[in-house]
Amino acid sequence: MFKILSLAISGIQPHFQTLVPLSTENITSSGYYDAVKAFSVHAFQAVHSLFLSHFGAADTLPFCIVMTGSDGRQEKSQLSNVELIVVFASGIEHAEKEHFQTAIGAIIKANPNLFDPVADYVSLGRDNVFLFNQEPQLVFPTRNLDSRLVFGSASVFHEYSVDEPFKALQQSKSSLNVSEKVRKRAAQYKSILEHNGKQTFHHEDIQHYRLDTTELTLYFDKPKGLYSTKNSHLRVMQYYLARDVVKAMETGQLTAEDIQMMPKNTIERLHYLRLKGLYKKDVNDLAGAYKQALYFYHESEEHFQKTGETSLTLRGNEVEAFKRMEEAICKFFGFKKEADPLGQLSLQRARTF
Repeated sequence: MFKILSLAISGIQPHFQTLVPLSTENITSSGYYDAVKAFSVHAFQAVHSLFLSHFGAADTLPFCIVMTGSDGRQEKSQLSNVELIVVFASGIEHAEKEHFQTAIGAIIKANPNLFDPVADYVSLGRDNVFLFNQEPQLVFPTRNLDSRLVFGSASVFHEYSVDEPFKALQQSKSSLNVSEKVRKRAAQYKSILEHNGKQTFHHEDIQHYRLDTTELTLYFDKPKGLYSTKNSHLRVMQYYLARDVVKAMETGQLTAEDIQMMPKNTIERLHYLRLKGLYKKDVNDLAGAYKQALYFYHESEEHFQKTGETSLTLRGNEVEAFKRMEEAICKFFGFKKEADPLGQLSLQRARTF
């Protein structure tokens, strides 16, 4: 199978438009992960250049633009659009904010092949940086913790990514209870993994993957909420790390300086948190499992994009790699898989994002 890592961006110099193709044949999950990370760096440079060409010098601007999600973590799929959060400085005049928001929105709209069509706009001093669209039920600390400054004021970004998270935790103890909600969300993703990919989505029972002795079938179908290894394996690792980071912030084990220095990339963060004492176990096997889960997810996504088929069946070495991946995750976090993957299970409700 051939992976074409390309990026079509209007108004950007030609060397940003196409990257070197990669083959997923005869490449390890670790090698693929490195290639995806390199592609993400090129995407970052393209986005930075685009906004720089429109706004010029960044430090004096009353806002910053950050890439979040897989873009912030530098594990971007070549098939996904860049997701942005625009953060405005506290005290910005309404008219000035409207001016910049309109300009940024126009740039996003003019580049539909690059950006997710809707950015998230956050105002410091007013909005909770752990909420998505300021909805109290949508607590996603990962959106903040994984955010990477791509353009704009470094001081605004520092306030957003270091100062405000600690304030948000203090303010939420009596209302949002961020720590508890992150723990529950992590448990929901854990349930999907423990129940062999089964989940309830929009009141329907679905299954993200099926594994038997000789075959692994990955399902990818966004309208039906099917995401192969994303919601089970990738999300469970991302949210267990977020759970542990939030807890360490609350207890003082991680300081503001620690958060400032904490890597955005998941693998680098995992090693960083071990150095900070959050994990006593060796993290190398878990890091390898994360790379493998990302490989499977991108492979199933690309298969759907190329063929329109919502299932991808794998055999041989990839089946064994899947088993080793699950074993590493369960061993590190102490999960217990359902013994009978074909039996009737009591499904846990979990929303898919």
